[in-house]
Amino acid sequence: MIRISLSPTILMLLTTAACAIAQEGKPKPDQIVHLEAGNKGTLKRTVTLEVLQKLITRAEKTSRARVDKFQKENPDKGSFVPDRMILTDSCMGSDQYEHDQIAEGSIICLLGIAVNAAELPFAKVYFEGKDGKNFDLLQLATLPPKALKMLKTDGSIGNNLWAALYWIPKVRTLRGQLLVDFKANRMRFRPGIDFPFPSTWGKDLVDKGSKELTVNFGTMKEIIEREYPGMEINPEILETISALKKP
Repeated sequence: MIRISLSPTILMLLTTAACAIAQEGKPKPDQIVHLEAGNKGTLKRTVTLEVLQKLITRAEKTSRARVDKFQKENPDKGSFVPDRMILTDSCMGSDQYEHDQIAEGSIICLLGIAVNAAELPFAKVYFEGKDGKNFDLLQLATLPPKALKMLKTDGSIGNNLWAALYWIPKVRTLRGQLLVDFKANRMRFRPGIDFPFPSTWGKDLVDKGSKELTVNFGTMKEIIEREYPGMEINPEILETISALKKP
């Protein structure tokens, strides 16, 4: 377990830090809460491949409807084809212990869809604060190629997929927006996640207001395995956890 101070250099501090072994035991199913894009409503479920597929199918349907509406309302402006999209899901700790151990933060799933394969994976995922404090988000895990191939697209947004998990602290007190730079063509893309998160989300969790944060990668690993089954945790994080467990 480590403690750090929130600052623009937060990522540098995290990537050189150790972690702690996570708590024992698993939360009950009714404790699992997720928030989809746009900070609209909460859902009690884990994010399986089936859930990701539903997000993709829903996004494609919505995209087609928007394209049809645009073309009907603007017949002289030619066709409009969306080149890329990012679908999101977020989860916080299931109890006060987890909330404390992930620095009062959230694990965020970003799934990119693009027409051009050269745009993926993302080049950068970062927080831009209203107070001028900006920092990169730490990538925790990715969806392996074998799992990605199981997800189907209709081509209306593109056929190229990539998904990863990221961590960000203090999600109910940070003020700003999440931004993504694609590997090519597009920078400062907004996935539709703004901060702070709604105060009603995780309403039983307490933010202590301290400038020091507890970061426990062992707990993050447990949350990932529970909430995002199938995600492959980055090797450097697994190595750090493994080294800490050795006598």
